[in-house]
Amino acid sequence: MSFDATSRKLVGFLACKTKMKTEDFIVEEITDLKILNATNSGPYYVYRMQKEGWNTVDALIRLAKENRISLRDIQYGGKKDRHGITEQFITSRSRLRLPASLEGAVQLMELGRSQEPMAPGRIVGNRFKLWLRSLQASEISHLQRNFEAIKEYGYINYFDSQRFSTFDREEGLPAFALYAGNYEQALKMLLLGTFRREKSHAKDRKAELLKSWGRWDACLQKADTAVERRVFAFLKESQRRAPADFAGALDLLPFEELLMMLSAFQAFLWNHLVSNHIERHANGRAALFKTRTGILAFPAPGDQSIALDQELCLPGKDERFSPEFQADLQSLLAQLGLPDNCTQISFLRSAAMNAYMRRMGILPGDLQLGLPEDDEMEAKRKKVELTFTLPAGAYGTMLVKRLTLRARF
Repeated sequence: MSFDATSRKLVGFLACKTKMKTEDFIVEEITDLKILNATNSGPYYVYRMQKEGWNTVDALIRLAKENRISLRDIQYGGKKDRHGITEQFITSRSRLRLPASLEGAVQLMELGRSQEPMAPGRIVGNRFKLWLRSLQASEISHLQRNFEAIKEYGYINYFDSQRFSTFDREEGLPAFALYAGNYEQALKMLLLGTFRREKSHAKDRKAELLKSWGRWDACLQKADTAVERRVFAFLKESQRRAPADFAGALDLLPFEELLMMLSAFQAFLWNHLVSNHIERHANGRAALFKTRTGILAFPAPGDQSIALDQELCLPGKDERFSPEFQADLQSLLAQLGLPDNCTQISFLRSAAMNAYMRRMGILPGDLQLGLPEDDEMEAKRKKVELTFTLPAGAYGTMLVKRLTLRARF
């Protein structure tokens, strides 16, 4: 298994653009949360939150601050990014009011009450409606062939790039450093790592903090967030007694951030385990494509050697693998320079990586592809509307990758 493209023939994608307008990408959450209309029918107020231009967590932070409650007092199921228009369900024991800073970008509709809070387990799936733009008329037939293949056979349930926002092309994921025992590097990446579209002044401030790293008084003077101040104060105090306690500092980071670090590591390993399996059994007919975290493979439509209804465990505590997948996991960890049993060890006091099952393949529901229309945003190009539903945890953007794959197998 190799993470790079050396000596490997890769396929590309059809020329296409998404999310050119806010309304080009609409996601609606589907929940099984029982919503009651009676006034005193449950301790939780239930809201439908529609937003654009804000990711879920940042919007909820503003909402919590406006209502003078903790972020933990607002429950939600899934994180939706800031691109497009998204709808999701949230609950709170308090009646919520919308802050002025969110007006026009976020809407709250009170739906009723519930006996239970909203949670990830209450998400049944997501409904997608999106436009693919800037398509060449000559490639519409290829798009339609891919659509028919997905409709009949489904596609591989890979985690997409949203899960790997902390991936660095030089250092990889923060968890690589953590599981190698380099707590300092993991802390640096989580606390001071930058991401695409981050504001330039934030990037500049993080660069200054990196220059001052190890001089904790200087870092405290430049710290801008409560988390940064807490971490640097802890490192300053711990260094008075012994070498700085970077492992302890990691546990001061927000619990959700630590879970996301572990989840990204699990997803990375799972993606490559599945891709290796496809390459091994596809008899040379797999289509290999490049992602920011390495090469992945799609099988030919209807390839009977790939059981898309099979479930595969995500690595973690109490993981269970067949000999094939166990050998692949050891190989992956070796290439990363990590101990072969590291996925069974808890490196943090406050968060752990637990194994769970995930389907290798997904068959979208209500999958429809509209007729091509002239793209009003680009002369001589076409656009098509795509609608579908997916179960919780599946990525609509990965379906788009399979739909626009430039492979004939």
